[in-house]
Amino acid sequence: MNDLRSIWMAALAGVAAFVAAFVFVLLQGPSQRPAPAGHQAGMDKDKSPAAPKSSARVSEPTTLHYYRVRVALDGTLQAGKRTFHLYGAEIPGREYTCTYRNGQRWACGLRSYVALLNVIGTDPIECGPRNALKPDVVICHRDNIDLSEWMLKNGWARLANGVADERYVKAAKAASDAKIGMWTEEPLPQQNATAQ
Repeated sequence: MNDLRSIWMAALAGVAAFVAAFVFVLLQGPSQRPAPAGHQAGMDKDKSPAAPKSSARVSEPTTLHYYRVRVALDGTLQAGKRTFHLYGAEIPGREYTCTYRNGQRWACGLRSYVALLNVIGTDPIECGPRNALKPDVVICHRDNIDLSEWMLKNGWARLANGVADERYVKAAKAASDAKIGMWTEEPLPQQNATAQ
């Protein structure tokens, strides 16, 4: 009985040693494994040196789909834990006020906030960074509508500093020239609440 137990213990110890050695070999990185016979490390079949790998590679900007986008009080977009700024458009916070030519103040920030909410609606949007080095500054589209361009064209955003993209410059100028959105100079006439 003791002999049988000793044989089983020895067999289990052998299996454990084999498994440990196998796991150790699997966990070794490729650079720690010996090169196959007849090959030198870093050389291919015709003995030319391997191309150097860049350690500071910048990935290409990626467009992502977002299905539940929230407009924050400061005019940024939030999807899950991510916060985005629309490229090209400086969107006022919800508490920002504008002044008519007659000196009366009005809640243009709130109107801008509502305009952005309405243009996004409940549809998914596609967003991608314009520059891989600034992943939180994005260009977003709902269907074929560029959200930044739409906000600028309708007067609910200002052209962001340093932006020279022609379509954004034109959209901002068109709204300013037409005195619409934040650029309006006169209070809008009160609309009948029952009007359709």
